[in-house]
Amino acid sequence: MAEIGDLFAERGAPRPGPPLVPEHDSGLELGARLLRSDVLHLAGDLGERNDQSAIAYAALQQASSFIRDAFDAAGLSTTLDAVESDRAVFNVIGERPGMMRPRQIVLVGAHYDTAAGAPDADDNATGVAALLGLARTLGRLQSPKTLRLVAFANEALPHMRMPTMGSLQYAAACRTRGERIEAMLSLDGLGFPGTSAQERRSPFRQVLVPQLRPDQLLFVGNLASRDLTKQAVRAFRRHSGIEARVLYLPSSMPGVKPSDHWSFWQKGYRAVMVTDRAFLHQRRRRPADLAVDADYEYLSMVTKGIVGVVRDLGLMSLQTW
Repeated sequence: MAEIGDLFAERGAPRPGPPLVPEHDSGLELGARLLRSDVLHLAGDLGERNDQSAIAYAALQQASSFIRDAFDAAGLSTTLDAVESDRAVFNVIGERPGMMRPRQIVLVGAHYDTAAGAPDADDNATGVAALLGLARTLGRLQSPKTLRLVAFANEALPHMRMPTMGSLQYAAACRTRGERIEAMLSLDGLGFPGTSAQERRSPFRQVLVPQLRPDQLLFVGNLASRDLTKQAVRAFRRHSGIEARVLYLPSSMPGVKPSDHWSFWQKGYRAVMVTDRAFLHQRRRRPADLAVDADYEYLSMVTKGIVGVVRDLGLMSLQTW
């Protein structure tokens, strides 16, 4: 725990920046209405999405098709990546090659499966909705680096941190291919700004909670991802009205491993989890994680900020890394 004193190295109020595009630009489909529609479809119409029952498995397959169609419609090159598991499940990949440095990759991921018995609106239909917002906004824009969006299967129990975890298999394959993933952002829980009363006990709650406001978004990196975490949160502050805070945590610390960024840490990539503190919410992985309770105005502002982060990372020269 010697690193705890360094957890909040990035402080200060967010710095407002210019809008990403003029407000009348119809290409920016990040409004609360569209995000709400995506979350309601995933967590409401489809509900539980995993390989633990026939109904949930059918919903998982429908979610995969829904995401693939959205990537296709956004102009991305879309593929399915089979995950080795007891049932046929897939990571859904949408990519736009970079114009100048296509081998340098900015990857953004969000898992689309759920815990057993839970609709998991925040964990993680909100993250998937933000991922689709990125696709719709950036899918046809060009940048020097390659943009890759991945919706991961098999993140929730019983697959978490197991060989069947979709993102772990994918990160391993990227490393085997020698892919140069310069930044990985894991979107996991983005639409439920919490309150202290809603937060569960955790091994480091005494350290974190007194220093955080309920509406603050967290950018969580391990020590090896420290520079990326700082760059990402600074970009987010330039593009969003939501305040963001940085945590630098040892990879082994409880509470920060249960998401897809952990898979990329395991394979030596720099990765950051972006979250509304979902890992502390009482509703997480339970039937109470409902789409009707999400704050879609907040989710819209968060998504706009993440668009800004991805655009900035896609423009950075190699020397900044």
